[in-house]
Amino acid sequence: MLDEPDGERDRRGHCFARYADDGNLLVKSQRAGERGMASVTRLLSNSLRLTVNPL
Repeated sequence: MLDEPDGERDRRGHCFARYADDGNLLVKSQRAGERGMASVTRLLSNSLRLTVNPL
């Protein structure tokens, strides 16, 4: 189910660790983190209809 988001992160060169249904996106700056969070949230909620908890 999460192959599409994993592929997108790999394509963009992001470092990511997923543990079951939790994940960490590792970035170099706060701005990159905000953009990454928005992108991941959009992808997961729109494409996969999943709820993202930002905490």
